[in-house]
Amino acid sequence: MSANYYRFNKLPNGVGILFWSVLASGFMLGCFSTSVYKFQSQPTEASVYYVNGAERNLIGVTPIDYTKAALPADAPFTLIFEKTGYESREISVSPTDNSQTTIRAVLKAAKEPIADATTKRVRSVLRRIFEIQELTSRQRYADALAGLNKLEEEEPNVAEIYSMKGSIYLMLNDPSQTRAQWEKALKIDPTLDTLRERLKKLPTTAKVGNP
Repeated sequence: MSANYYRFNKLPNGVGILFWSVLASGFMLGCFSTSVYKFQSQPTEASVYYVNGAERNLIGVTPIDYTKAALPADAPFTLIFEKTGYESREISVSPTDNSQTTIRAVLKAAKEPIADATTKRVRSVLRRIFEIQELTSRQRYADALAGLNKLEEEEPNVAEIYSMKGSIYLMLNDPSQTRAQWEKALKIDPTLDTLRERLKKLPTTAKVGNP
């Protein structure tokens, strides 16, 4: 009989039972420790969905430690990572026997929808036209024309620019320039019926003196 065995048997009963409990717990933990998927994303706080046919089941928000037993173990499955402001990412996962598997998705920032970009541009143009109208109301015609010329370089297909330029030239007693600008406006937007009527009534020559 070995000395180690002898020493163990000399331990009090309670200590011996505790020893065997700790040993057994360690053995069981080693044999039956839970295998996990570690779901990560860049940026973090992305929603992770398990795709099951036509259904999407939310797993959680990254970073996530998720037990493998809750997902298919014998066939590939699909995950979707989503975060507001970013393009969603679909990943196919093949199960493994590893105790830990890391699935990481890098999300790209979503492109601004074309409709939203166009709306912002239109609003910007209208805001600048309004500012130019303020200059016109204060009879700062040269500044107003300079602003419209700059805006025309950036947005050459906006009928309102030429309509306003024509109106300013009319106030400057320059009907030839007025006609040229209004005709440009109507070429871009033929639906400006009121402007077309004003063009018909436009005199062909300038009046004597300033308005």
